Amino acid sequence: MKGEMKMFQKGEKKDITDLIQDMLEGYNKTQTSMHEIDNIATQSRMLANTAARELGRMGGMAGGFQIITQEIKNFSEANRTTNQKNMQNVEALNTEINSMLGVRTADVAYDLIDKIDRNLAERYCNVQVWCTFEAIIRYAKEDTPHRKEDVMHLLKSLHKIYAVYHDIFMVDRNGTIVAAAEREEYIGRDVSQKDWFLAAKEQENVVVSDLHYSKVIDDYVVSYTNRIVDEDGTFLGVITTRFNWENILAMIDETKIGKKGEVYLINKDGMVIGARDRGLIFRKNMLLECQGAQTILAGEVKENYGYAIEMNEQAQLTRILGYAKTKGYNSYKGQEWAVLALENIR
Repeated sequence: MKGEMKMFQKGEKKDITDLIQDMLEGYNKTQTSMHEIDNIATQSRMLANTAARELGRMGGMAGGFQIITQEIKNFSEANRTTNQKNMQNVEALNTEINSMLGVRTADVAYDLIDKIDRNLAERYCNVQVWCTFEAIIRYAKEDTPHRKEDVMHLLKSLHKIYAVYHDIFMVDRNGTIVAAAEREEYIGRDVSQKDWFLAAKEQENVVVSDLHYSKVIDDYVVSYTNRIVDEDGTFLGVITTRFNWENILAMIDETKIGKKGEVYLINKDGMVIGARDRGLIFRKNMLLECQGAQTILAGEVKENYGYAIEMNEQAQLTRILGYAKTKGYNSYKGQEWAVLALENIR
């Protein structure tokens, strides 16, 4: 059995969106042709009815022609019925195509939020482990030049090894910065009234901020703060980090969904906190842009991920919205964020 192999030439590479777009164009052409066939069938039936009336006036002389006229009418009716069934099949195919795109966008969103959760879970664990280092605890118990030197060297080494942080700070029990990996000019600053310090004094779990702009760092960061305690559980201070958000934005940049699809990371309020267009961060609210986002963040959808299809008949546009809500990873519970993967199909 001989088969034909289709070879794509250089520059012809297509992804699934291109292929589905080709299918949709074929669907639109087929739908147009079926409407034309339906119009022909309608006109044929009208012509047959008109001819039947005219032949009725001719009486017995038109017997043979009446049979032909009836056959034309029967043919047009059968053709119309078959065409309507075909149109239903084509509509069903269009629904399946949209569902296939929906599953694909949901998978893209799920994969991305999973990568983000795993990355941030490592940051969560980092600060927990560092607070148990002997050099950290010894310096927190007693401030001596030698112990300070040990901790400064340790923080700088950690900062070099874990290149995802803008900075790592150590704060004593009174809320004074006593060591820094990079910004040594902040040593001696009082941060005792900062929310993250006050929260860390009162709770055993890591205090994780939402994304925010840091004046100290002059960039977007997420902070991780964990308490330092002695063997009796006495509070000695905290280690607090400033995670470089560009690491998450790089993941978003690498996530592709067709040629024109967009991927957004949003917080619990619907604000964009991650997008290829950096200018949208904290400037675009997806609750105002997308009805599906409203449904997802309102808690009306119980599943952690899925998709929605929004039709805009006026713009002749179908919006495919894949979503995935953060579920955390291990001890890290996540931040009530979600990834939205959007693709518009005409």
